[in-house]
Parts: sequence; structure tokens; C-alpha cells
Amino acid sequence: MKRRSTNGQGSNRECGSAMLLALGAALPLMVAGGTMLFAVVRERTVAEQVAAEVAAEDSAASGAHDAIALLTGDPSFSGSYVLSVDGHVADITVTSWAHDGSDNDGNGLIDDAAEADWSTVTSEGQVNVRFDAQGNLIEGATRTARSTVEAIAWFERITIPAAQAFYCHDPEADWDFIGTAFRISGHDLNPDGSAGGAASLPGIGTPGSTASITKQLASNQKGRVNGQGKFPSVRKVSGIDVDTLITDFSPFAAVTYDGPFDVLGNVNLGDRTALLPQVTYAKGDLKLSGTTTGCGVLLVEGNLEVTGALDFAGLVVVGGNTSFRTGSNVQILWGALATVATVSGEDVEIGGNATIQYSSSVLSTVGSNMSGLRLKSWTQR
Repeated sequence: MKRRSTNGQGSNRECGSAMLLALGAALPLMVAGGTMLFAVVRERTVAEQVAAEVAAEDSAASGAHDAIALLTGDPSFSGSYVLSVDGHVADITVTSWAHDGSDNDGNGLIDDAAEADWSTVTSEGQVNVRFDAQGNLIEGATRTARSTVEAIAWFERITIPAAQAFYCHDPEADWDFIGTAFRISGHDLNPDGSAGGAASLPGIGTPGSTASITKQLASNQKGRVNGQGKFPSVRKVSGIDVDTLITDFSPFAAVTYDGPFDVLGNVNLGDRTALLPQVTYAKGDLKLSGTTTGCGVLLVEGNLEVTGALDFAGLVVVGGNTSFRTGSNVQILWGALATVATVSGEDVEIGGNATIQYSSSVLSTVGSNMSGLRLKSWTQR
């Protein structure tokens, strides 16, 4: 019998079927792989864009902070400059309200005195942003991003008010002057004892008649209140809103005592030696029973009682009564004091070695150190 040759056709059919099966099985894997690759590429693209946007935001913020630092050192600074931030760029413009020809504060006046210490800071952070000679943005393969910060700041100049060494808001206050060692002086002195450069002020000032206060001084005590005019230096002055002073200065407080009655032993309320001020705020009555040194502004909403040693340079503002019960302790305030006092009870007591000494240099130093750049607004987009 003669055999018929198949020439391998059966085997070829089997191989073809196997390849089709293999392709059929691989196709979903190829589609899945392509989908995964697309997702990875897309995710990477999004991540690169997000990173570029974050870098632009950081550059814009860094540029604005740099401009604010410049204004802190020089409140009159204005102009434009470019800052490199971690390989990126911030274009910065500082515009002074005093010279921009606009009514920035909306009071109907252009470049008036109220705008003198205000500035606008604009900082644009740029990442991979390039422009052609005509200023058109060049689109590249790398991710680009821009972010802008606009900040408004002003330099607040703090003035420490003083028209007398010791201000008593109540002209009918009950004073207790003890002994002949105390001193209230409106003659300007520096803390080192040298003469200051300001004119003499009243030792005691009150907004009404001075007769009641003067009458409470014994004949041998009148020379202990000196300053403008003859002894005793008690003069009628313009009224001071003590409550407003407390309200105005309390936001600057570095230390706050919540009351209603706080007693402090040995405490430093600022740096007396270097004359670095601190605002201290007592919301109730305050008693200083130990050794108190400091510099700055001491705000007391209630009564102030000083029984320990005191060496303080600055302004003391008391919303109630004020007492210096010294004994043998030396108590001295360089600067000025203002108290409300009340119409009944013992309102003011001063005796022993207590001294209230007007010092224009101290008040000027405290005000200058408290002055500074304040941020009104910060907008980033």
C-alpha cells in the first residue's frame, strides 16, 4: 500500500492554533500593560506639574518674605528685583503708597500722610518659565508654573506718651505721701543720672484742679515733687484716657497675667540692663512683692501695689489705684506713670525710697524698640 505524505501540514495547523491561543492569551496582558504604562506616565506628569506648582508657590512666598525683611530694615525701600530661590526665580516689586499716585486707603486723598508708612509687596514665583524676545511665553517640554503673593504691610511707629512724670486722672484722689525720701520729678534725666535733652515736665499732672493734691503735701514734702514751675510741681494737664492706653498696648503683650489678683516675687519684665522692652499685661490687680527689674510697658487693669524693690524703665499704666509701700526697699521708675485712681478710699500712696523719674530717652528707646513692620494682609494665588 502506498502511503500519502502530509508534508507536515497537520503539524503546521497545530502550531498555528497554538500561536493564536498564545496571542489571544497575551492580548489582554498587552492591553493591561499599555493601560498601566499610560497611567504611570499620566501620574508622573501630574506629579511633575504639582511639584512645579509647589515650587512656584514656595518661590513666591520666599520672595515676599525677603521683601518684608528689607522693609523691616528700611521702611522707605521701594523698587523691583529678582531673587533666585533653589534654582527658581521670584520677581519682586515693592511699591510705597507714599509715592504711587493712588488713593490706597480710600480716604479721598492721594499720597497723603496716612499712607506714608504703607507698602505693597508683589512677588511672582516662576518655575521653568521662559519668554522670547517679544515677551511671549515659550512652551517647553518641562513643566511650568507661576504663583503670585501680594502682601500689604505698614511700619508702625510707637510713641510712648508723657506730659508729666506721674499722671493722676482723678484730681480729687486721696494721696498718702509718706516721709521725705520719696521723689517725683519731671526734670528729664537719663538712667545713668545725666541730664536728658527734653524740657522739664510737671512732676504730677492732673486734668482738673491741682488744689486737692497740693494740699495733701506737707510743707517739708513739697520739694520732693519737682519739675516744671515752682515746688510742688503739680500742674493741670490734658486728660489721658488710661483705658484706651491699656487697650492700645495690650495686643503687644509678651506676658499676660489673668488675675483677678496676681502676686509676683522676683521677676524680670524685660531687659533693664540692655533696655530691651517687654509689654506686660495684668488683667486684674497686681502686687510686686520681690525684686522687680525690667523695661517696657507695664499695664495693670486693676490696682498696682509695689512692696518689694523696683528698677523699671518705661511706662506704667494703672487702671485703678497705685501704691508704693517701700519700707527699706529702693523703688525707681525711669519714664512715666499714669493711674486712674478713684474718688473714694486711698487712691495713691508713695513713700519710703520710691522715685518716679521722667526720662525722655527711656520712653523714646521703648517706643523705638516696639515700633516695627506689621503685616496687614497676605494673598497667594
